Amino acid sequence: MEAHTLCRQLYEIITSKSYPIKPRLVVLPDQLTGSKSNFLFARSKDQIEIICFKSTYLRIFKEAHDYFRKFKTAAIPRNEDTYYASVGLLFVTPEDKTALNIHEDFIRNKINASQELFTHREAIPEVFLNKELQLLTLLLSSTNNRVNKSSSLWLLLRRLYVLKRELFPSLHFDYLDLCLESAQQHISNYYCWNTLRWFYDFATNEEKDAILVGTRSFCYRHLKDSSSWYTYGSFLSQSYASEDFNRNEYMRHCDKYGLRHHALQCSEGPDEKRLISEIIEIKSYIDRVEVLDSPPYICILKLLRNVSPNKRLDLFEDWNQETANMEKENAYAALRTPSSPLLEDQEDDLLLRIKFQRLKIKLQFMQNLLKEGFR
Repeated sequence: MEAHTLCRQLYEIITSKSYPIKPRLVVLPDQLTGSKSNFLFARSKDQIEIICFKSTYLRIFKEAHDYFRKFKTAAIPRNEDTYYASVGLLFVTPEDKTALNIHEDFIRNKINASQELFTHREAIPEVFLNKELQLLTLLLSSTNNRVNKSSSLWLLLRRLYVLKRELFPSLHFDYLDLCLESAQQHISNYYCWNTLRWFYDFATNEEKDAILVGTRSFCYRHLKDSSSWYTYGSFLSQSYASEDFNRNEYMRHCDKYGLRHHALQCSEGPDEKRLISEIIEIKSYIDRVEVLDSPPYICILKLLRNVSPNKRLDLFEDWNQETANMEKENAYAALRTPSSPLLEDQEDDLLLRIKFQRLKIKLQFMQNLLKEGFR
């Protein structure tokens, strides 16, 4: 490979520049800009966009793919060219197992390198790991859904976090900002929210409070995002089984890199008083803005599982009464039939339609609450 490759340029733009405000990696269709640069920069009030046009994106893929194809019958050298080519494939084809394995080999070797090999600043393990975190942050918060939804990259991020937490605890890494930014790019980003749940189990109490505030704010701004609402319910419910699973995964990552892990604290379990307070707040919000989307209702049901059975129905007595009253009205006699249409003379009444839909979802909620299995 030539000394100045696209893959290397991508890496250096992401990791080597000091940006005064938060950068974001954007992939756009080709445009007539008059510029011969491979990447462009656009600054807004609170963000700098690193723009990679589609033609550059495809050239990165070709450059990295052609590089690895040269070694079909030979061992792939572990040198800088190989490292930069792996970065290019992580950006374009993030589920490429060859590129992922080679990239992780580099991480392992850099972290375990002896001090005699620190020939320049970037060779210092802490500096290298910081750049890796910068790289993953911009890839996972990019506008490319193939990348920000990549299960392999989110798993790699967890492993980098384990290295950071165990070896360099003072190294700054804002995983909450990354997850919220990635979730903003793609609705119901399962791997993103699942990783934030994983981070939550290893967070300090102060960090947990910040995660709750950030997630709650996101949920109320994205009522249709089922993954965010489910995650918010999981934070408040604090399942011991989930914590055990995440702790075991954390220890496996430590074993992978030959690390002795610090003690992992257990949560105190769900706080019923706090759960009831949160349920009341979500319920009030649903009534206030007439929410017709199901995720907030599902979140409430998740929280109710950790509330004493004798308190559950009392919290929703008004909803129970409201739906019962609606069933008594002739216009809504079909309320209990999930697929029933409105009566013909009401089909053009928008307010009646919204009222019908709102009460319909409340009735379905009450039916779930009253199920024998739920109680």
